[in-house]
Amino acid sequence: MYGTLCSNGTQHGLVQHLSVVEAKTQGSLYHLPAGYPALKLGGEGWVYGELLSTPDASLLRVLDFYEGTHQGVYQRVATEVLVGLVRHEAWTYAMKHPERRKGQIIPGGRWRRASWK
Repeated sequence: MYGTLCSNGTQHGLVQHLSVVEAKTQGSLYHLPAGYPALKLGGEGWVYGELLSTPDASLLRVLDFYEGTHQGVYQRVATEVLVGLVRHEAWTYAMKHPERRKGQIIPGGRWRRASWK
């Protein structure tokens, strides 16, 4: 997770029962005008966030709804993340073209909501 579901995020309550470790994945992070971040996978940059323990199927359905997968806002995709030097496969919510939603790239790949107020 890289945004509102992270430990300091506004919606962390949805996943607070899961264990968490710092992680990163390759991609770019964008700030959207609606006030939340979007991950675009791929490229040379890094996006920093948290790797959660695996949620059960019912929580995944809740998270899919929260992330707007049914509306095509985000897609839940399996991607490789790094925890230290160890590679893991994990679910993440990514957006194909955040720039089309007027997203602004976040230099350094770290979401901090307070910096966008």
